[in-house]
Amino acid sequence: MLVKATKEDIEQYMDFAYSLAMDQTKSGYPLWSDGVSTKEEFVERVWRSYEREDRDILLFLVDGAMEGWIQLFYIVEDRYLQTNGFLINSHTEQALTEFLEYAQ
Repeated sequence: MLVKATKEDIEQYMDFAYSLAMDQTKSGYPLWSDGVSTKEEFVERVWRSYEREDRDILLFLVDGAMEGWIQLFYIVEDRYLQTNGFLINSHTEQALTEFLEYAQ
């Protein structure tokens, strides 16, 4: 299930999300495990996503357990949506299906 993240969710799951971002088998664009990008940059980008009206962070929950999150931004008038963080620990097919439904 995808749910919009709260400030408390982000604080609670930040380290878990970063660990997913560092694993190329569990993350998509952008690449954080390049040896150049830092955890500080990751955290800054997450908080920027949380604070802006045109961005969201969705938690991906499976049976109540946190299995990932999806950061996205959108332009309503253009009907445009793009992920800028797709971090999934398990059940990737389910996460993709739910995200496509959300995007519609």
